[in-house]
Amino acid sequence: ARVSKRLKTRKPVFGYELRRAMRIFNYSRFIVLCQVVILSEAFVQTRWRGRAHLEINQPKKELVLHSSRSVEDLRVNAASALLGLQLVFGVGLPFTSTPINVPIARAGEEAVSSRDATADEAWRLLDKFYLDKNFNGQDWAKVREEASARARKEGSQSAIQAMTSGLGDKYTRYVDAKSYEALSRFDLIGAGVLFAPDDDGQMIIASPPMGGSSALAIGLKKGDFVTAINGQSTKGMSSFDVIDLMMEEDNNGNPNLKLKVQKPGQNEEKEISLKRKILALADPVTFKLLDGTHTGYIRLSEFNARCAVRVREAVIELEKQGAERYILDLRGNPGGTFQTAAKIAGIFMEDKTVTYTADGAGGKAEFRTSGTKLTDDPLYVWVDRGSASASEVLAGALHDNCRAVVAGDRSFGKGLIQGVFGLEDGSGLVITVAKYVTPSGVSIQGT
Repeated sequence: ARVSKRLKTRKPVFGYELRRAMRIFNYSRFIVLCQVVILSEAFVQTRWRGRAHLEINQPKKELVLHSSRSVEDLRVNAASALLGLQLVFGVGLPFTSTPINVPIARAGEEAVSSRDATADEAWRLLDKFYLDKNFNGQDWAKVREEASARARKEGSQSAIQAMTSGLGDKYTRYVDAKSYEALSRFDLIGAGVLFAPDDDGQMIIASPPMGGSSALAIGLKKGDFVTAINGQSTKGMSSFDVIDLMMEEDNNGNPNLKLKVQKPGQNEEKEISLKRKILALADPVTFKLLDGTHTGYIRLSEFNARCAVRVREAVIELEKQGAERYILDLRGNPGGTFQTAAKIAGIFMEDKTVTYTADGAGGKAEFRTSGTKLTDDPLYVWVDRGSASASEVLAGALHDNCRAVVAGDRSFGKGLIQGVFGLEDGSGLVITVAKYVTPSGVSIQGT
């Protein structure tokens, strides 16, 4: 422009101005070249030294750099890269004298700002606990992004329902807050809280406490560490060990639950007391001594939080009445908590294998009876097509240990174990987490 202006004035300085213009142009080329070098160096460093990548976060129009290198080094390189992009390619980035702020994520972290929190929470639970690690042949990482996209358009519930539907498992499903609360009839702990070890083996509160529970009222949160329960260290405990401990406390008539709790990031442990409340449940057991036969008849309609104690009471009473043999009627019993099935098996046999469980990670656990049996009298178990899950576990355990004769029709064939997980919004997720195998090694599912 300056050369053109000089030419219009027809002053004899064309050669000088042209040479000056070329110097300015070459200087600009030098700046561009430097920026290209900086840009290349930034990509080389992040690609090879930091093992990183750049990605555009479309909703916020941000460039997000993922790397294991130090944040400050990466900010400098990324800022240089952005400036180089502006100079070389004319990228529409505002030029400013203030530092360019580039969002940085460390190695292993994900750019989750665009994901729906509830749908992504459900995805992570399924990813960790679902039995079929092939996820019904789906690209599971792609399902994660599709779920968040659907949640933004149709809501979290629709996204989670679509996610579980794609698994092809009718037992894995989303439940709304009201249905989740109704599942509390299977809460053997009675405090509205789920305990489970984390990836490091430390016992934590695994799900948000149920609405109206003492755990919620006292302020327990998902992720809180539980170091002791009723004076016993939780080190090395499984979720099933906690339930067994609670059932022992039931027999001792202890209505409270004492915990030592540690909040994440804090060293202080606090001792809290939770009031256990088993919701009013229909009695799952009816029994009588059949006239003139010395046969004790016990009908069990459901495996809920009360059933093990009620079957024990029934056997004690029938023994007093002179029972010499027993019929345990499981017809139409759809199952419930399999821990109670193990407890009921222990009423009729000691130190025997009840079942094995196999999970999606290849783990296999053995569950045995505990305590002292109440009777050695002959036992007959009655099943039909409506007998499922925990009913089949109990019948299979008594049969395979030669403790009972199983009679009736073919049972339902449901040998899958579901876990119930609370979500942060108050709803829940029922997930198939493992399968049952009888003591003789037969898979119950589909048989």
